[in-house]
Amino acid sequence: MTKLTLTRRRLLTGLGTIGVASAGAGLGTTAYFSDQETFENNQLTAGEFDLKMDWQVTYDGPNDFEYVTASPDQYRNEDLETLARDDLFNLITGSDGVRDPIDSRDAIAQRAGFGSNDADLTDQQRTIVENAFRSQFADVPRDLFETRPIVDLDDVKPGDSGSVSFSLHLFDNPGYIWLNGRLVEARENGHTDPENGDPDTVGDPDEVSTLLDNDVELLDEIRVTVWYDQDGDAEVDADEPVLLGGNADPTANPTLRDLLGLLSTGNGVPLDASADPQADAVDRTCFANSTTYYVGFRWELPVDHANQIQSDGVTFDLGFYAEQCRHNDGLGVVPENGTANGTTEGVTDLE
Repeated sequence: MTKLTLTRRRLLTGLGTIGVASAGAGLGTTAYFSDQETFENNQLTAGEFDLKMDWQVTYDGPNDFEYVTASPDQYRNEDLETLARDDLFNLITGSDGVRDPIDSRDAIAQRAGFGSNDADLTDQQRTIVENAFRSQFADVPRDLFETRPIVDLDDVKPGDSGSVSFSLHLFDNPGYIWLNGRLVEARENGHTDPENGDPDTVGDPDEVSTLLDNDVELLDEIRVTVWYDQDGDAEVDADEPVLLGGNADPTANPTLRDLLGLLSTGNGVPLDASADPQADAVDRTCFANSTTYYVGFRWELPVDHANQIQSDGVTFDLGFYAEQCRHNDGLGVVPENGTANGTTEGVTDLE
């Protein structure tokens, strides 16, 4: 977050003059009555706008369904809604791959001994509570240097799948949000004997590409779904709106190559705060500040293909870009640095 205070300027108003002329006995005098009203120390301070995130990653693979990584993940969980405690009723610290429940501002204030009535809090106490509340969420990629990527799988097999539930938190002002991303690298990683013998193998064994126009077959075999994960459980429920994919037959869903093509065009795929999958960039609803929203990403490697994807690897970014709603029609502008507010990385390799 950046706070900008512009140079103070003095605004002068009410400056006027009244002239009085008098003459007599050969003597002339001139005087000016004057007055000044000054509004001093005028300031313009830029407002704040900050997108923070938390997430839950799941994987259905060799160990069946499991929770893989999450943020925040400081404590052990009894279940998705409750933190585990020891015999002395103390919270049990340690990462378990399950997203910790988020403390509300009221809960933080009560734990700090400030009381539950926000109106009774001092400005200093409100600042303490607000800072503690926001510290539960991540600014990415800055907060991912030690843990990235959030998806890192090196032995994906046909039939495997996984999901990421992203929780979005805008602070200070409402905004429009886009889901965006890009291909970082696609690689063949050589050819196994079965891959060499598959007629659908087209990629050169030494191929490594940062462009979507490549012959790495894995990009065309991984199928994806993007949906509004309204309960934040990283599962596509029947009543949750689907933005892309969502078909019972995964081969009918977009490929990872298709998705990355959409996400790397302009600001990416515009999201709607009311979870309307039909809303376009201009007609969509702004995301309110200080409100939690969930967006899910699911990938799946169907079983109906041959050996052409053996040893292939893909690295890609997913991110979210946000702009203020005020004076904005929702079409957006390309960010100056060409990157998203929050960007997470995924790595997938087949062996």
